[in-house]
Amino acid sequence: MNKYEFIAEYSHEYGVTRADAEQICDTVFELLAKKVIEEDKVYLFGFGTFRKKKRKAMKIGNLQGGEALVLPETTKIAFDPSKQLEDALAESFT
Repeated sequence: MNKYEFIAEYSHEYGVTRADAEQICDTVFELLAKKVIEEDKVYLFGFGTFRKKKRKAMKIGNLQGGEALVLPETTKIAFDPSKQLEDALAESFT
């Protein structure tokens, strides 16, 4: 599901206009990103935790040139699902 499909589903499910659904979704996603950046972690009860995760710099081999390349340290956003979400997912496959 992409963002456009998500907005359409939200609009249909909750009886709001597509424009209102898009504004709500954009606001939630922007706030979520802002808070993860500012506070390192955002916990949503029953859904999961979004957090910053650092990946250390590492050396990798360059097959074409033979010399090692250094990938710099990066920061990513990680998601850890809650127990409730994991259980719901497991039940959907039974």
